[in-house]
Amino acid sequence: MTAQPVQPVDTGAVDALDFTLADLRHYINRLSDEVPVALDFDDTTETVVRLLHDLRTQRKALAEIEAFVEAAAVKRLPWGKSQIGDLLVDVKGGTDRKVWEHDRLAWEVCQSIAVDDNGEVVPEIAQIINQARSRILNCASVAYWRTNQLRPLGIDPDNFCQKVPGRRTVALTPAIDGQLPS
Repeated sequence: MTAQPVQPVDTGAVDALDFTLADLRHYINRLSDEVPVALDFDDTTETVVRLLHDLRTQRKALAEIEAFVEAAAVKRLPWGKSQIGDLLVDVKGGTDRKVWEHDRLAWEVCQSIAVDDNGEVVPEIAQIINQARSRILNCASVAYWRTNQLRPLGIDPDNFCQKVPGRRTVALTPAIDGQLPS
């Protein structure tokens, strides 16, 4: 698939954001230079813990802004790959799978192990595997299943859960030495 160019729109508001982001980059660079030095002089536990708390608070705030901007980008960009300036942009969407039938799915996975060369279930092996499956499910909290591992076993994960469209995301890949990846 060839990336289609998308024309960026420039406004005064974007210019103001560019200035703010330049300030942010400046302060992040200062922090990365000054924090190690400051901790050498004042390395009390309280100072370190408060700094860690403040950094995590700011990271969370920045992640919320990033999610807002990503959602705005998804609304403006075409599905799939496109090119904007020196960036390859790929809008993707996944699938959220919920309300898994863990017991039934685990049984299917176990049955795929308990078969002989003719594809027939060997009862003795199936019984031992079922006991192990039961113990594992009693001890573990399985939240999701690796769908790419289930399919080669001949198991369609969508038959064992509720499937809904997932959140769209934007993958950005910058050019390397002026060349965009293919």
